[in-house]
Amino acid sequence: MIYQSETLQVKEVRSGIAELCFSSPQSVNKLDLATLESLDKASMRLLHGAILRDLS
Repeated sequence: MIYQSETLQVKEVRSGIAELCFSSPQSVNKLDLATLESLDKASMRLLHGAILRDLS
């Protein structure tokens, strides 16, 4: 698991390919502030991982 929050999960399915799963505890997934903040944090982790792979 690359990133997990209450509203978003990100996992690597293959090298260089990640799956984003929106998983709101409510009955409807929506892009509210909490989800957008989680998406920003997950994006930073994905970017950091890509940079580290490029440096290897």
